Amino acid sequence: MKKTCLLLLFFSTITTLNAQFWQPTNGPKGGMYWDMSTNPVTGITYLVVHWTRLKGNGLGGNIYSSNNAGVSWTEIDNGLKGQPVYKLASSSTATHLIIAVMDTMTPLAASVPNKIYFSNNQGNSWVLSNSTYFPGNLPPTSLQFNAMGDTIFAGQKTAGVSFSVDNGISWQTSNVGITNRNITDLEYGLNGNLYACTDSVAGNGAKVFMQNGNAWVDVSIGLPGTRIADLYYDAANTTMYLGTGSFTNGAGEIYRSINGSAWTAIPGYPGNEAQRMLITNTGDLLVRILNQGIWKYASGTWTNISGTLGSLKTATISKDNSGVILATTKAGIWKYDETNSSWIYFTNGIKNSSARAMAFSNNGDLLAGTENGIYRSVDSGNSFAQVGLKDTVMMSVSLNPTTHKMYAGNTDNNGSKIFTSNDNGISWINNSTGVNTTRTTDFAYNKQGKIFCGTGWASPVHSSTDGINWNGPLWSSLGFSQSRVV
Repeated sequence: MKKTCLLLLFFSTITTLNAQFWQPTNGPKGGMYWDMSTNPVTGITYLVVHWTRLKGNGLGGNIYSSNNAGVSWTEIDNGLKGQPVYKLASSSTATHLIIAVMDTMTPLAASVPNKIYFSNNQGNSWVLSNSTYFPGNLPPTSLQFNAMGDTIFAGQKTAGVSFSVDNGISWQTSNVGITNRNITDLEYGLNGNLYACTDSVAGNGAKVFMQNGNAWVDVSIGLPGTRIADLYYDAANTTMYLGTGSFTNGAGEIYRSINGSAWTAIPGYPGNEAQRMLITNTGDLLVRILNQGIWKYASGTWTNISGTLGSLKTATISKDNSGVILATTKAGIWKYDETNSSWIYFTNGIKNSSARAMAFSNNGDLLAGTENGIYRSVDSGNSFAQVGLKDTVMMSVSLNPTTHKMYAGNTDNNGSKIFTSNDNGISWINNSTGVNTTRTTDFAYNKQGKIFCGTGWASPVHSSTDGINWNGPLWSSLGFSQSRVV
């Protein structure tokens, strides 16, 4: 008995000591930032975070709130069990919040309705309001409380506009007059009216509808009929702005309507789909452009102000009721300095920085693969610096112990790549000849110097030429019958 007690005590001591060895690092930047909005009355800012790609079991999602312009954050996803949050809206007259989530076990299935959760205490707790009304595929693309806070509107692709007067428990359609039910945005605009924007599907051009009593009126005069991504209202100048985009080539335009006049294009717009807009405190227009960062329109000129953001794949821009402008990217949260037209890294207290893979280089530096490329630490994780592959979602990082070359693989639905580094991860080049996969998940090496790569959704490949050419025999010829290797 004495020996047993001594053994248990010894094991307990080791376990306690080992547990004390772990502590968080300061970085790297980057993570799962998705959407952000501020309640204009309470001043509380809400942030939704999750993986970049809205796909897959166990996707996960958290909600944070801040009552001090993002200086500190509190997690408020109690009871949601990591379900991916797609949209959030807050009432300006109460402490009410409503969110739409996807099903984590069967995402994007038309037969599985999406869930609506409601909170009456600013997210301290959540109640499942409805899990049967909204058809599957994607959850509502937009949620809005009305000015009195007693009605919630929801817009969804293929289903049009619905509303609830009992905190999301029951829903009714409100589609009279809407000729295109592929809703992309719901926003309040001129004279306090509710506007619905649509996609361009099956030859039915995108339109803007204004709610008029129990019906909707088409107010699309001047628009080209291409997809509408966002609508924003500048109350100070009674001007509505609208951003368009194209699924085929990504090109877009910015249109405006002053005092309800016909829509006219703003000249000189620089490029892709305009995904989010707002007006700065000095009256300039900021636009988040698809894969082109954030641009400013001032005095008739467009200027790219993305220089210090650390990522061109932005997720959202938002302004709180104190005038602080925040942006979320794959590199974190950033605060806009209007005086210097620059961005300051501003991620405080958010736990969801995403490092999916780590490896030490031959000289002992720590390399981390994130949703924003590769980050490198030369001081054991006390600080990280971005060293390449910006805006690339990384899945794997590895060191060949024989040649000291480093390998990294990404994930991309259009075809992933394999990158190599000959300088301990300081710079990276594309060595992907022969690779045909959307995931590059892992690397291994044998004593003959052959390099093997697990490719996730395709058969694994190997290289006998140190990664210069990846057209070696597939693993399936060596006895692997399954194509998914983690």
